[in-house]
Amino acid sequence: SNFMMFAPFEGLDMNLKSEAGIKLLRQVINQTRPNIVCIDTIRSAFPGIIEKEGSEWANVNALIMKLRNHGISVILVHHANKPQDGGQSGSFAGSTNAMTNLEFQIKITQVFDEQDKAVSRAGIYTGDVEDANLLRLQSPAALKDGERMAMLLKIQFTKNREADESLEDVSYMGFASNYDARTFRPVSVKTPKQRAVYMARPHALVDGTIAAGLSDLEIARKLDLPLNLVKDWLAIVRKNEVAPYISNQIS
Repeated sequence: SNFMMFAPFEGLDMNLKSEAGIKLLRQVINQTRPNIVCIDTIRSAFPGIIEKEGSEWANVNALIMKLRNHGISVILVHHANKPQDGGQSGSFAGSTNAMTNLEFQIKITQVFDEQDKAVSRAGIYTGDVEDANLLRLQSPAALKDGERMAMLLKIQFTKNREADESLEDVSYMGFASNYDARTFRPVSVKTPKQRAVYMARPHALVDGTIAAGLSDLEIARKLDLPLNLVKDWLAIVRKNEVAPYISNQIS
């Protein structure tokens, strides 16, 4: 895959509130023919935008539609407001019009083990979270020898235009670091589809015994998902047309 990054520097700017900036973006797109365009951040690309005013997002929404109409997926990065009155995890910054042309809105918040740090950095304190997925990710099984969890994130869908039961509203991922080996890698819990594939095959239980693969109906009941969805996921697995293991080993 190809990756190109544009960053403002002396003599060249891409202010998307100006005709010159839009022209430059168009030139870059025509030269590179991207499948995905990521604008990071809204405040940098549209300087001076008054985020509370719905009309201010008209240019943003128009640009999104132009790109999408040319077959380009658009990712917008926008920072939340700073927390006020000691509140955690700042609120969304901007008018609801900001979400008009978005299929998904995903909020990413850092999770901290120290309560004071969580408050000061608009994050989430682990002691306030009761989620089996977070506990699973923090278990020793998530890390290899010599690794530490350098960063932990909560990922939450706050808008999903089309209901998709394969997507979890809340999930967690982290970045494991090994200082001596100079490695830094993402780790996460299994998605519902990964868990379904795992349960469909013979798999090791906590006590080390090997359990037989479950039926589609048993898996659907365990994951609380529609049977037909599970059948669609596992059709190729039942035909043994995929690799026998999934790279993410966190159950």
